[in-house]
Amino acid sequence: MLKMEGVETIDLTQIDAFAPNHISLPIVLTIAGSDSSGGAGIEADLKTITAHGCYGTTCINALTAQNTTRVYDLFEIPYEFLIKILDANFSDLKIDSIKTGMLSENGIQALKDTLIKFNYKNFLVVDPVIVSTSGFDLSKSENLKLMIDCLFKYSTLITPNYEEAREILSIVDSDYYNKKFAKKSNDDINTKEINKIQDIQEMCIKITESSKAKNILIKGGHIPWVINNDEKNYITDILYQSESKKFVIFKSLFVDSKATHGTGCTLSSSIASNLARGLTLIDSVGNSINYVHSGIVHADNSIGKGYGPLNHCYQYQFDFNGENNKLMKFDKFNDEVMISHPFEKGGFLKYLLNHPLISEKWETYTHHKFIKRMGSLKLKLSNFKIYLKQDYSYLLNYAKIHSLALSVAPDLMCIEREVEILSTIINEINQHKLKLFKIGYSEDELDNIKLNDACLNYNSYLMNIAKNGGDWLEINMALAPCLHGYRVAALYGKELFDKNFPNDDDIEHKNDQEDEYKLKKQLYKQWLYDYAEDWYEQACLDGENLLNTHVFEKDENKINVNRLNRLVKIFADVIQLEVDFWNEIVSGSDEQDDDN
Repeated sequence: MLKMEGVETIDLTQIDAFAPNHISLPIVLTIAGSDSSGGAGIEADLKTITAHGCYGTTCINALTAQNTTRVYDLFEIPYEFLIKILDANFSDLKIDSIKTGMLSENGIQALKDTLIKFNYKNFLVVDPVIVSTSGFDLSKSENLKLMIDCLFKYSTLITPNYEEAREILSIVDSDYYNKKFAKKSNDDINTKEINKIQDIQEMCIKITESSKAKNILIKGGHIPWVINNDEKNYITDILYQSESKKFVIFKSLFVDSKATHGTGCTLSSSIASNLARGLTLIDSVGNSINYVHSGIVHADNSIGKGYGPLNHCYQYQFDFNGENNKLMKFDKFNDEVMISHPFEKGGFLKYLLNHPLISEKWETYTHHKFIKRMGSLKLKLSNFKIYLKQDYSYLLNYAKIHSLALSVAPDLMCIEREVEILSTIINEINQHKLKLFKIGYSEDELDNIKLNDACLNYNSYLMNIAKNGGDWLEINMALAPCLHGYRVAALYGKELFDKNFPNDDDIEHKNDQEDEYKLKKQLYKQWLYDYAEDWYEQACLDGENLLNTHVFEKDENKINVNRLNRLVKIFADVIQLEVDFWNEIVSGSDEQDDDN
């Protein structure tokens, strides 16, 4: 008989999670288009329905070829096949709630005929989608009229955004629409717009009176209300229940984000799911607005190059690293694999910098064109101002991460080190403030800095490590590329600066730009020299010594292979985040780049 080695049996029968549990899942049907990028349409609907504890069924009435930047093409499913899909679902399943998204003419007719055939009386949420987030026309104007005629009278709720509500008004009450919104002449480019909440309330009344829709929610994400001239402060979603003539105004903070792909699909799916679960209409809408808002705030802004998706499952995400891990560990073999340290004592940082996953990224980071342009004074002052503001905000978060590291410090030496680091960071923050004050920023402006995508991603990554179970070593591993990389980059930039400008008067000035060149030289030189000074070198040495000491904390000769791989990955990930941060600072610059 063949001898089998390395066989392990894992018994799953005794795990509580697999014990029988008698539950009832409300069934929600979505009839909409498919989004190949996964952020909107049927794909977003199913994620949302599942996140709300419901069972999702589908009827895809159109296929799209799209990503976060645009919709490339659309293919409609024939009426006959849609009827087969709906018949199959309705004849077998008890549909508690239906939501519609992008509907073709075939989809509208098939759904209407099915509602009548099966005498459907449960919830129907109609989202009258016209245009995608990226600007593609998803529905013809005649389709909207057909939707109004065929579906609105069966709906529990319709959920147009402001632009869609205007289009509906132009169909159901053209006299009011022309009076309220139409141009005075072909030369009149200033189309009348709303300027107060009462205008939207009036739109709600007109639409329900003329379309037979019982309830309407006009979404306000496209029209944030402005309190101060230059600040978009909040949005309002207005629910109107025609039978009770009751308005409910939901006020939310405006989130200036590109993670808005599929927000309309997600909101209507959430409302349909909440209704299926037994919530009242007002509770369904309020909870759904909060769900979408939270999904935008917790979105991964690195997905896609255009309008990215929100995070549909933010409240259920697993903690892969922490002690409160919801995932079970089965791979005991790799957890127990110990290897000899692939570096000598005191050589951990050197090992990292020469690692194949890190070495090229490290070179790109520490010799970045941001540094090259600073050393040659080719970096635009406007770019440096952006950098200082973003880095100032980053340092505030950096201090918070070190505070979290202090709370999990394994010994007195680490506690003392964290206190020293926090003191250094506060000094660095104050230096940034002085530079920002020098170039004209006020204290109030510093308190209201809007983070760019790269800085948001960087901060989110660090906070995720610190708050989701990362221990002291992992947190400091995530902070190490900034500490050590800035010194290497500054030394390189200082060398370039000293070579290009050996004397204080070696800059050729253009008459109208002399003051700016002087300011650039002063600011860039100070930045490069600050991080090249002895105090910063000592901070790097202290940080390196501490990492070297604690990477050997459990065994002086061996290290767990998973532990080592994770530390390497964290270090590599953060280097890329540093590169991305500087990339965004110099992106769009029209300065000539000298990378040689």
